[in-house]
Amino acid sequence: MILLRLTELYERLAKEETGIPEYGFQSKELPFIVVLERDGSFSHLEDTRHKEGKKLVGQSFLVPMERPRSGKNSYQVANWLWDHPGYLFGFNPKDKAMGQKQHESFIRLIEEHYGKDFEDEGIQALRMFLKAGSFEKIYSSDVWPEIEKKMPFMSFRLRGDDRLICQRPKVKARYLEELARQTEQSRCLVTGREDTPARLHPKIKGVLGAKSSGALLVSFNESAYDSYGKKQGENAPVGEYAAFAYGTALNWLLKSSRHRLRLGDTTVVFWTQKPSRIEEAMELIFSSGKLDEPQIERVKEILNAPKIGIVPEEEELPFYVLGLSPNAARVSVRFWYEGGLGKTMANIRRYFEELTVVKRFESDPDYPTLGQLLLSTALEHKWENVPPNLTGAFFMAILQGSRYPETLLAAVLRRVRAEASNKYDNVSFERAALLKALLIRNHHKEITMSLDPNRPEASYQLGRLFAVLEHLQSHAQGSLNATIRDRYYGSASSTPIAVFPTLIKLSAHHLAKLDKQNFVHWYEKMMTEIMGHLDEWPTHLSLKDQALFALGYYHQKQDLYTKKGEENA
Repeated sequence: MILLRLTELYERLAKEETGIPEYGFQSKELPFIVVLERDGSFSHLEDTRHKEGKKLVGQSFLVPMERPRSGKNSYQVANWLWDHPGYLFGFNPKDKAMGQKQHESFIRLIEEHYGKDFEDEGIQALRMFLKAGSFEKIYSSDVWPEIEKKMPFMSFRLRGDDRLICQRPKVKARYLEELARQTEQSRCLVTGREDTPARLHPKIKGVLGAKSSGALLVSFNESAYDSYGKKQGENAPVGEYAAFAYGTALNWLLKSSRHRLRLGDTTVVFWTQKPSRIEEAMELIFSSGKLDEPQIERVKEILNAPKIGIVPEEEELPFYVLGLSPNAARVSVRFWYEGGLGKTMANIRRYFEELTVVKRFESDPDYPTLGQLLLSTALEHKWENVPPNLTGAFFMAILQGSRYPETLLAAVLRRVRAEASNKYDNVSFERAALLKALLIRNHHKEITMSLDPNRPEASYQLGRLFAVLEHLQSHAQGSLNATIRDRYYGSASSTPIAVFPTLIKLSAHHLAKLDKQNFVHWYEKMMTEIMGHLDEWPTHLSLKDQALFALGYYHQKQDLYTKKGEENA
């Protein structure tokens, strides 16, 4: 299904004239071009590089598809009129004999497909250049030390012609004729049409953590994977066309910042069956970082679209999301989602509504990003410490409107307890938002955005009481090296009976230190009101109740620090 949807995307992009390569071609960075005279003599080396930031990046050209190379005889497979210096000139600094074999395979490709009678002056010039075999002028050029060091891909063109030789009409037509020659055919598992099975599949580039030269989404590289005498790609026959199409489309998505986002070790790509505004805004909705004001306004516009009737025609449009992660020389599918755009957006709006909680600071976001939420579950807010598989499970729950993973609740509460002695708030805005969403969706609780003083659960009221006691201590004793939160939060939120009797006794000492009687009455009134909801000190709180405790604590703290609270005091 994934390969089929990617193939359909390729066909959509080809119709939209997005510049995506036609079948059999690919966009390739070629930092240097060998420029030839029409008599086959060397003219000069053209440096196509330009600066992007601090790096020099070569110009990209449309060239015949890279031919798969694997195994000990890979030197026999030269690319079609472009390749690295080993194939073009026989130059291989690590193995001279191998360089000569590579060069011979490049010459053989030209002789087999473009004989001496082939009528194109570009090919004729290239044949004469290779026949002469004199590359000293190339080796003595100013840019050769850079070429020798990096061994980049290169190609040829005639002086005065802005096209590469492989792009000239007759040369291109001959290549497409050879490509169309069918050998053994079978039914393609993707398109359902008869096609030559792709023995090796295209490399996928741009997956974070995978090889920079590309990794394979589909591969059979060991004899253990073969069956019934089938070799490599014949085991699950995907036609040459489908392999090219899905690989080209996936590489296009991975290269496009508007269709890609990265969350930890997972690279996510997304697209719709037809062009849509949502397709280009999804990266903002599920960003891994903080959004600026224009981006927030863009998200608001998209999320409010159904309310103002902007995109009713997109309601049934299929929407796809693919999560990829590195796995040695392969790319692993972390998750796959396929659903209608209207329902998907309804699930996303529901997700944001569930997250809505009173802000701790003015800088807290209206729409916390997926990255901000996931990092709040991790030690030191680092992606490598996000619990394994949590990213994909959380992402899929949002898109499908299903239950959030239970591991998410455990991860949030683990950080809340572990950071109770942190100088920052252990129940941060992002963690409070996650706890609220988890309680609403997974435990069917009705949770308000801000303080709910009449909430019946003892765990919520205990969280409120703990916040008041902490505030009282701070008011009475000022700045301390260790507060009751540092010492008691973990126990208070899990085994209240072991802690709260002690905290109530301590509060009497703190009240005695207050210099104004109206402060004493204010605190006593709040504590009496909260304790009126409690029949007894619970012996143990479940994870669900610990989440309610944390929310009660968070809500009460925000209420205490509002102007209203100060005026009452």
